[in-house]
Amino acid sequence: MKNILLFLTILIVGCAKETDVELWQKVIDSRERKSFDSTILFAQRILKDYPKSDMIMPSTFMLADVYYNNIKNYEKSLFYFKKFTNEYPSHSQTAYSIYFSGFIYNNHLLNLDSAELYYKKFIKEFPNHELTHAVKKELIFIESMQKVK
Repeated sequence: MKNILLFLTILIVGCAKETDVELWQKVIDSRERKSFDSTILFAQRILKDYPKSDMIMPSTFMLADVYYNNIKNYEKSLFYFKKFTNEYPSHSQTAYSIYFSGFIYNNHLLNLDSAELYYKKFIKEFPNHELTHAVKKELIFIESMQKVK
């Protein structure tokens, strides 16, 4: 009888759905442990299971950041940076999202035309941002490379 109760308890606890806040804590914990595959898994579960959660925004940015800085999958990082930019256009992190979209196109995917579009968007939307000077330098480089073509 005790074995059956133990089994049922484990089954019930194991099947209980984690809340978005619990999953977000797992995102943070796994990132700190450098368990990046788990970080991605938990963040994607938030996106899938809790589409109206307050944890969607930080999960989206976390996915972009982990794919960029830790996994080095620039296409997936770009996907999440673009998603963040489109879904949270007035958030303070959007400037970084646009910047990194341009940076990925420029330095990793070697798509100067797309990089130029994102850098120009950045300057238009964030003319006084701390990264504006760096973006202007990147644009000068891109324009010089396009003249060489």
